[in-house]
Amino acid sequence: MSEDRGGGELRTGALLALPGAGQQRVDVGAMCQFDELGAEVLLERPPRASRPRRELVAGVIGDVSDRDRRHACILLALAAERNPPARRRTRHTVGVDRAPADFYTGLVADLYAPLRSEVPDPEPYARFVERSGQPALELGCGDGDPILDLRERGLDVEGVDSSADMLDRCRVAAAARGLDVVLHHQPMEDLDTGRRYRSIYLAGPTFCLLPDDATAGRALERIAAHLEPGGTVLVPIFEPGPSPPAVLGVAREHVADDGALLRFTPLREARDDRARTQVTDVRYERIGPDGAAEVDDRSWLLHWYPQPVAVALAEAAGLTVASIRSPFGGAAAPDDTTFVLLLTLPG
Repeated sequence: MSEDRGGGELRTGALLALPGAGQQRVDVGAMCQFDELGAEVLLERPPRASRPRRELVAGVIGDVSDRDRRHACILLALAAERNPPARRRTRHTVGVDRAPADFYTGLVADLYAPLRSEVPDPEPYARFVERSGQPALELGCGDGDPILDLRERGLDVEGVDSSADMLDRCRVAAAARGLDVVLHHQPMEDLDTGRRYRSIYLAGPTFCLLPDDATAGRALERIAAHLEPGGTVLVPIFEPGPSPPAVLGVAREHVADDGALLRFTPLREARDDRARTQVTDVRYERIGPDGAAEVDDRSWLLHWYPQPVAVALAEAAGLTVASIRSPFGGAAAPDDTTFVLLLTLPG
C-alpha cells in the first residue's frame, strides 16, 4: 500500500529507525501507526502560521522526500517487544515544548505511581507540620503522597499541584480512603489559594522541576505571600548526577493488575552545568494484554541550585534562612549538593 501526500511516497514496511540508529531531524507533532508488518507515516501540513518551529531528533527514515521531511508532523510508534499478537496497533505521542508544569499528564500520570522508584516517607513531613504548626500546604502533592497519610492522621494539610490529571488521581485515592482533602490546581510560581499557612513544604525535590532561577524566585515570592509570620517553609534541593551510560535504554517495568505491561525507559540525557540543567528524554509505555500499546515520549528537565544561589533567591523573596540541613541529619556541609532549606517569614 502506498499513498502520495504532496510528493512523498510512503509504503507500509518503510524503515523505522530509532534514535542512535540513523536519525533524521524533523518537525514534531502528529501521527504514525506501527504494526509488526511495518510503519505507515501520516503526514500533516498545518497552516503556515501555526506550523511547529521546534525540532526534535525523532528517528524516522524511509521513502519520504526531503520536502515532506521538512513539513512532516510525526508521531513515532513502537511495537511491544513481548508476546506480540498476530497484529498489533500502537498509539505513540511525543511531548515537545511541554511546559514543566504539564509533564505529569495523560499516560505519564497514569503510570507514575506504579513505576516510580520510591515512595516518600510521610514521617518527616508529619513531624515538620506538627512542630511548625497548622494549617499546612504541600506543594507538588501529585497523586497523594504523602498528603493523604497526613490527612489520615488528622493534620490540616491542603495540596497544590500543576497537573490536573495528578490531582484527579489524588481525589480518587482520597475518596477510596474516606478522606476529605482540599486541593488547588496551580503552578507553584502562580500560587494563589486565598489562605496563609503556618507550614509549607515540598515532599521531595519538586522545586528542581522549576526550569530556571527566575521561575524559582517567583515561586518563593508566592510562598512567602502565603506564609504566616513566624511560619516555616521546607524546601528539599538536590543536584542530579549524570546517569551512567549503562542505565540509558534500560526499562523499569511493572505488570498491572489487568495484566498490562507498564514500562519506563530513560533514552538519552543532555546536561548543561553552566545553566544548571539536565534534560532526560524518557519513554512511558503501556502494553495491554491484547498487545495494544500506548507510548509517550517526554523530556524531563531538572534545574538545580547550589546553596549560595538557593539562599540568595530565598532572601530576595523576603524569607529568612533558618538552617540548611542534610537529609541524612545534622547541618549540611557548605559544598553539599543535596540539602534541605528551612525558611521562615519574620513575624
